[in-house]
Amino acid sequence: MSYYVLVITIALVCLSSQTQGEIYYADSAYDCSSDQKYVFTYSSTTLEAWSSGIRSKTNSSCVIHFYTGVSSDVVKVISNFMDIPCSSEAYLTFYDGPSTNSRLLKHYSCSVSPSKPFQTTSEYLTIRLGRAGKTNFDFSLDLYEVYGGVKYVDETVYIAVGVGCGFFFLVMLVSLRVFLIYRRRSAARRGQLVVTGVPVNCDVPQGYGSITNNYIAQPPPYASVVPPTVETPKEAFGPK
Repeated sequence: MSYYVLVITIALVCLSSQTQGEIYYADSAYDCSSDQKYVFTYSSTTLEAWSSGIRSKTNSSCVIHFYTGVSSDVVKVISNFMDIPCSSEAYLTFYDGPSTNSRLLKHYSCSVSPSKPFQTTSEYLTIRLGRAGKTNFDFSLDLYEVYGGVKYVDETVYIAVGVGCGFFFLVMLVSLRVFLIYRRRSAARRGQLVVTGVPVNCDVPQGYGSITNNYIAQPPPYASVVPPTVETPKEAFGPK
């Protein structure tokens, strides 16, 4: 059992020593060289503006190259802090590739707050610090190796897509609301519907000639009327 524990311990020590990130400084002529600096997965590789408390004034710029060592992996950048005031006349530029001729990834100047994390689309990252002899700036960046690259898309694209989707859903919501109101009013109108008669003039064909009535007898002519018979009352006590 102790043998396996020893083997595992040695393996962990070797692994940690190989994945331990280093710290590089933008004011170091040794670090600002053309050789590639490796970044790792489990430990950050750090880039800081100053190597000591004494900040030297220099007009030269610093270009540092980073590399994951794996073509399918990319470099992720996390800003611990960033203080590049406008008065410093300094700037920090990130390139998505092995040189400053690669595609521009990010550019910071007059920035006094940490930037959001971002990453490259390949295994290379090039950082350029430009300065004009002033020292009133500072920054600290952590770099990590990330498995699998995601194509870089500018934040404005996400904002535009978000605004478009939001507008689409708003239109759909308003349309649904209008449809429900119309449907409710139509149902109420059908429930209150009353049928009323409307006079209509119809042309009904009429017959010709005299009207024949077989049920009502016609009155007799005046000449054939017989006067009623009136009897003379008899004397109650005989002839006179």
